Amino acid sequence: MKNLLLFLTIGILSVGCDNYADDVEVIDRSTIVESFENTNWMAELTQIDIKASASQFSSAAEPMPVPGLVTLGPKFSNGDYSLIFSQHIIDMTITAVLVDETVWVGTGYDSQNVIVVNGSHLVQAVYFKGYNSGGEFVSGDVQVLEALLAEQEVEVQEELNVLRRGVDPESAIRTSDQFITSIIVNPSADSWYVEDAAGNIIQINKLICEDSDFFVMSVTGAPQSGVADLGFQNGAWGQIFWDDTVRCAGGYFVSDGDGTAGLQSRIQAYIQYSDAVNYKLGFTPESAITTSEDFLSAISSDDVTSLYVEDTSTDDIIQINKICEDNEDFVFSVAGTEQNGFTDTGIKNGRLGYIHWDGGVRCVDGYVIFEAEGTEGLQSRIQTYIQNLNATNFRLTVAPEPVAPEPVAPTLSRDGSTIENAITTNEDFLIAIDLPDANSWYVEDTTTGNILQFNRFPCSNGTFVMYVTGAEDDGDTTIQDGRWVEINRTGESRCDIRRVELEYPGTAGLQFRISAFVASTDATNFRPGFTVESAITTNEDFLIAIDLPSANSWYVEDTTTGNILQFNRFPCSNGTFVMYVTGAEDDGDTTIQDGRWAEINQTGGNRCDIRRVELEYLGTAGLQFRISAFVARTDATNFRPGFAVESAITTSEDFLTAIEAGATSLYVEDTSTGDIIQVNRGCDYNNSVTLSVTGASAGGDTVVSNGVWGGIVWDNLHGGRCAAGVIDLYSAGTIGMQERIQLYIVLTDATNFR
Repeated sequence: MKNLLLFLTIGILSVGCDNYADDVEVIDRSTIVESFENTNWMAELTQIDIKASASQFSSAAEPMPVPGLVTLGPKFSNGDYSLIFSQHIIDMTITAVLVDETVWVGTGYDSQNVIVVNGSHLVQAVYFKGYNSGGEFVSGDVQVLEALLAEQEVEVQEELNVLRRGVDPESAIRTSDQFITSIIVNPSADSWYVEDAAGNIIQINKLICEDSDFFVMSVTGAPQSGVADLGFQNGAWGQIFWDDTVRCAGGYFVSDGDGTAGLQSRIQAYIQYSDAVNYKLGFTPESAITTSEDFLSAISSDDVTSLYVEDTSTDDIIQINKICEDNEDFVFSVAGTEQNGFTDTGIKNGRLGYIHWDGGVRCVDGYVIFEAEGTEGLQSRIQTYIQNLNATNFRLTVAPEPVAPEPVAPTLSRDGSTIENAITTNEDFLIAIDLPDANSWYVEDTTTGNILQFNRFPCSNGTFVMYVTGAEDDGDTTIQDGRWVEINRTGESRCDIRRVELEYPGTAGLQFRISAFVASTDATNFRPGFTVESAITTNEDFLIAIDLPSANSWYVEDTTTGNILQFNRFPCSNGTFVMYVTGAEDDGDTTIQDGRWAEINQTGGNRCDIRRVELEYLGTAGLQFRISAFVARTDATNFRPGFAVESAITTSEDFLTAIEAGATSLYVEDTSTGDIIQVNRGCDYNNSVTLSVTGASAGGDTVVSNGVWGGIVWDNLHGGRCAAGVIDLYSAGTIGMQERIQLYIVLTDATNFR
C-alpha cells in the first residue's frame, strides 16, 4: 500500500510542519491542535484496490448523515484547507477520493486530531463517519474539488460528489472506476443508474447472495428469474449463470471485459437483448424531453425511432414516432392519433410544425406549416395533440380536479401510545405517525380485541417500514398509495425490499394486517389478560375480556402484591362456564354469579357438577380476593416476574424492583443460553443485598450494591455469613446480573431450572 502523505507531497508540497498553526488566516485557535504531528492523519491512509473481490463491497451499517458535521475552513498559506468539526467524533473512518479517482481509507481517528486536508488541490473529496459523544453513528463529508472550482468560478459537475453519483438518470455513472468508488464510499447504497457511450441508461440493483464469489446485481426491467443477473469480479463485468437458474445457488461468471469497457458492453447487451428499462432522455415517460434543444439532439441519432416529450405547463406527455424514412427531413406520427396522414408533425431547419401532405398521401409530397421556434414550438405541438387530436397522454400522475374543502383540523381519537389508547382506524393511525417523537403505536383488532405494537424503522431514502413487537423476523408492513402492504425483504436490512404485496386500503387494511400478524407470527398480543405484561386488575376489564372471541385464558394481577395468576375457561353443557387456575387445577374453581365472584365446590370429578357456590365480594374487590385466596391456599402458578420458572427475570431493573417489593426468592434467566437459577435473598450487609443460589455452595454468595453486581466471600473465622465478609463488585445493571448467572452455571453446582 502506498503512503498517501508521501504521494501528495513529493514534488508538490514542501511545507514545514511547524508553520501550519500560524498560517491559518481566520479561525478560532481552539480548533487547532498545537502539534502538527497530530494533523498527519493522511499519512496513515492506505489505497483501496478497486479491482478487489466483491466481498469488500458488502452492505454496512448506515450512519446518520449530519449536515455541517465537518466543513472546510480557511486555507493555510500553501493552499491547503483546514477542517472544522461541529461535533467531537471518535473511532472515525476516513475515506479520501483523489482527483484521479483513487480511493484511500483509514480507521480509528479522533476528529480533534484531523485539522487539515494535505495536498488539497489533488483531493476530490473526503468522507467521514464515526461516533459522537452521544454514541450516535454519524457521517459527513467535504467536497474539496468543488470548493476549489467554485473559487475559480468554474461550473461544478454533479458527478464530482461520489454520494450523488448514480442516484438518478441525470447523474448516471459512466465508468467502472466511478461505480466502484461509489460502493466503497457508500456501501449501504443499493441502486445506481449507469450510462453507456450512446447515452443509454439502465438501473442496476444490488442483490445479497451471502456465499457468492461475485458482486451480484439485477437490472430493472430485465427478467428477475436468475437468468439475467449482472456480476462484477476482480475488476471484470459480465453475466452470471446460476445453477438451474436458481439465483444465489452457485453458478459461474462469464466476463464481458475489464473496467469501463466491460461495464459498457453489459449495458448495451441489456438494452439490445432484454426488456431492461432505458432511462435515456426521452426513452420513457419518466425521462420525457421538455426542450427543443434536447429533442433535436436526441432525434438526430440513427438508432432513435421514438421519444416521449412533455408539456411543462400541464405535465402532459405524448409519444412521437419517426415515419417516412426516406424523407430528407424528420417526420413523426403521434401515438393515439389517427394514422391517416392528417395528424403528422415535421421538422425543417430546426423548426416544428404541422405537415400538409399533398392529396393526404403520407410520405409523398407535402409542406410544413410552422409554429413557433425552439422550445415554444415543441410545447405548442404537444398542446395541439392533447387538446385537439386525442393523442395518448402518458402523464405520470393525473391530478384530480382541484377542490377547495373547508379546512378541518384533524382529530385524533386514539394515539396508540398506550394499550388503553390502541388505534383502531386508519385515520387515527395516519395522524399518529406524524406526531413528534412517535415511533411505536399499539393497534387493536376491533373484532377480536387483539392488540399489537407496530414500530417505525426509518430507511435512508426518507421512507420507513414497520415491524411488529415479538415478530421482528416474520415480515414487515407499511402503507403505500393508501394501501396497507406486506413486505418481503431481499436481505438482512428491512429497507432491502424485494416485493410489496398490496392489500386493503384504509381501516380494512389496518385490521387485516393485525389479524394476519396474530394468525401467522409470534407477534406479542397485548390484549388485556392475554400476556403477563397486560394482566387484568379490574372486574370491568375482566368482563370485557371474557366476552372477546376465542378468549379462554386470562392473566389477572393482585394490585397489592403484584402476584399474577392465570384463569382458564371450562365450558359447561348448559352454556355457562367455570374457571380453574393454572397450577391449581385440583384445588377448587371459581366463577362470577350475579355480579359476585364465587368459590365453587364440586360434587364429583366433573368441574360442572357443582355442589355449592360460596358467594364472595362484588366487582374488582371480588376479583382481587379470589387472586389472593388462590395464592395463599393453593399451588397456583405465580406468574409474577421471577416467581416461577416460566416468568424468570432477565433484567437487573426488574430484579431490584421485585426485591424492593419484598420478594425473598426469584428465578433469573441467562438470555444467551436460557439457563435459569433460583436466587434467594439473604441479609443486608454493609448496605448491600446478599443473595444465595439454590444448589450452589454456601461459601460464596452474590451481592448487589447500588445496582452493581459482584461476589462476597464470607469470613468463617469471624462469624461467617452475614457477620464478616469481603465484597468484590464487578459490573452494573443487567450485564452484571447476566455475568453472575453464567458464573453460577459454569463454576458451581447451582440447580439449572431451564
